[in-house]
Amino acid sequence: MKILAVPLLIMSALIFSCRGNASEDTASFPYPDVPGNLVTPQDRASYLIRHFWDNVDFADSIDDARMAMLEQGFADFISVFGPAESDARREAMQTLVRSSRSSHASADVMDGLAESYLYSPESPVYDEEYFILYLDALLQPGVLDDVESVRPRFLLDEASRNRVGAEAADFVLVTPSGERSLGEICSRTPYTLLVFVDPECETCAETVAEIDTDPVISSLVADGTLGIVGVYGGDDDALWESSGGHYPGNWTVGKTIRRDVTDGLYAVATYPTLYLLDSKGIVVQKNTNLRRVLEIGAFSR
Repeated sequence: MKILAVPLLIMSALIFSCRGNASEDTASFPYPDVPGNLVTPQDRASYLIRHFWDNVDFADSIDDARMAMLEQGFADFISVFGPAESDARREAMQTLVRSSRSSHASADVMDGLAESYLYSPESPVYDEEYFILYLDALLQPGVLDDVESVRPRFLLDEASRNRVGAEAADFVLVTPSGERSLGEICSRTPYTLLVFVDPECETCAETVAEIDTDPVISSLVADGTLGIVGVYGGDDDALWESSGGHYPGNWTVGKTIRRDVTDGLYAVATYPTLYLLDSKGIVVQKNTNLRRVLEIGAFSR
């Protein structure tokens, strides 16, 4: 699925203009009207997301044009979450989930859009906190039966591990210089880039090279602002030992002692998986990538 990005100007237009009364016979989304007496961005955004789906009949059949309309609508819906109140975000997700249950087809479409847009690290609007709101809404009493709730509960468990703003789960690494805890390593620099790797993963090798050759990252490592930790959580000791020299010399690399670090403490679905932590081990970014890491204000060069 190609993820639709929403430019800032379009997001502003959604908040500050009244775009309702569009016909569902067209491919355009039937946006709600925002009352003119709501003037602040927060008030307008909160109203908009609460009423975003009012003009959508989820019981209608879904063809290609309607699918495109729903997808554009979902992308626009999420784009307005930022300035809205937290209570409005939660209520808006609950409204969307309840409304989309009008048909199995609509429910499947919206569940798929939520997962693709909010839980795929490659999505430009990736946001696990918003996805958790969606999953919480799905798991409210009476929405799903026991079988239907299995996958949302699994995803919620994954997404809830090591959330942004929480302290990352600590574990011990066996490094060439001895055993080191993640917390100890993080305390040495203001930021730590945690990279879960698999020695046989080609994408891992490409990502390691990309990080190693980036001039901003190199500068941050050189001046002590950023430390980088490569972590192998597998059980093939011989494979790891044979690959140790493949990582940059200014990285801390090691193998976990615990066998459940990448499939228990952390939900590592693909390799490489990157986390950005601060000096206290607090998660700053989760399932991140180099582009998002370089957007951190403290890393401006």
